[in-house]
Amino acid sequence: MKIRSFTISLLVSILFSMNMISCNATPVPPTRSWMGVPLIQNEQILGMLSISRLTVAPFTPDEVESSATFAGQAAIALGNAHLFAETHKFNMQLEEQSKRLQTAVDDLNHANLTLIRRTRQLETSNQIGQQITSILEIKQLLPKVIHIIQSQFNYSWVSIWLMNESRDMLILETCTNSYIGQGIVLKTDHKGITMKAYCTGEMVYVDNLAKNNTFAPTPGLSLAFSEISYPLKFQKDVMGILDIQSERMNAFNPEDISVLQTVASQLAIALRNAKLHSDFTQLNKAL
Repeated sequence: MKIRSFTISLLVSILFSMNMISCNATPVPPTRSWMGVPLIQNEQILGMLSISRLTVAPFTPDEVESSATFAGQAAIALGNAHLFAETHKFNMQLEEQSKRLQTAVDDLNHANLTLIRRTRQLETSNQIGQQITSILEIKQLLPKVIHIIQSQFNYSWVSIWLMNESRDMLILETCTNSYIGQGIVLKTDHKGITMKAYCTGEMVYVDNLAKNNTFAPTPGLSLAFSEISYPLKFQKDVMGILDIQSERMNAFNPEDISVLQTVASQLAIALRNAKLHSDFTQLNKAL
């Protein structure tokens, strides 16, 4: 079959909003013969196959059939490209929506966690406040307080130490470990966190005791990984220490530290009230 020379150009409608296609037209000699074949897929015109000749010569049936076949294949290819672009666009939108949804879920979880912690803080403070207002006897009050703290926060060791009258040692008044008896003493030269909190009158917190060789462990206790000590202080008078230890590193988050500071303040007031009550009782007996 004799193949006659002709020029083919493909005119395609711009279907993809993501990309803009442009080209510079090159001048061509005048067209003498022309044939146009639409590119159709699913009853939608995607473009046109334009075939031109520089001479006057009719297109043969074979050329028409070949052009129609090519136009059909080109339409399929353009349709697939259009589908790919739409799918990609949809996936990008879906991914963006998924990210926004995950952000909303994370924000909601954080808000719920904050609410749970705040509720726990209020419950702890309320329970201890009720005990303080109803029990004046320190030896009855302090064991109840440390067990409330342990049940709310699940710490390994909660203890309260009171300074003796001569102020040369801290004496273990009560703790959550039954195998450690009362009466353990810490001399004022002890290098532990508890004594430092007493001497400075400030909270002392170490989040990783394994990497800190500055402080000595509490006698009778296995090595903990986190420890925090609060002075039980009324004005400038430090009457004792609330000491809490955990087998976990970084066991105390900012919310826990805040509520435990409130508990320590409540205990300090309770100790002060108990002392005043004891002094008043002795005074009445003396009279």
